[in-house]
Amino acid sequence: MIGRWGVTGALSLRGVTRTVTLDTKYLGLGHGMEGEARAACRATTELHRDDFTVSWQSMLARGIAVVGPSIRIESDVQIVQKG
Repeated sequence: MIGRWGVTGALSLRGVTRTVTLDTKYLGLGHGMEGEARAACRATTELHRDDFTVSWQSMLARGIAVVGPSIRIESDVQIVQKG
């Protein structure tokens, strides 16, 4: 699909490294306050707690509420051309 791509790389959490693919969507071009060109995209993925040895028991013990076995991550990114 045009405007979408996968970005794959290594993610390390708590001493565990896994390959993760971000589903990335192009959001468009714009200009910043100083007139610089910017491109925007949104990257999403889902991580499973067990893949990174993050147990719900240890999170609850630290007062962190846990709802399910996976975490959805969304990140909005702006790319700015320099020079």
